[in-house]
Amino acid sequence: MRIVREYELAHRRALRAKMGIDSDPFAKIKEMIAKVDELLDQFESAVNHLR
Repeated sequence: MRIVREYELAHRRALRAKMGIDSDPFAKIKEMIAKVDELLDQFESAVNHLR
């Protein structure tokens, strides 16, 4: 029974990887926040450069 369960989990993981779904459901959100943070830093440095 355990082997079947492990196979099912591995299969699900493979499907998720194929569809681009991470095991961490918030990974995409964290990635987007990091991008926004980076853009804000760039904007801030551009504004400071103009002063």
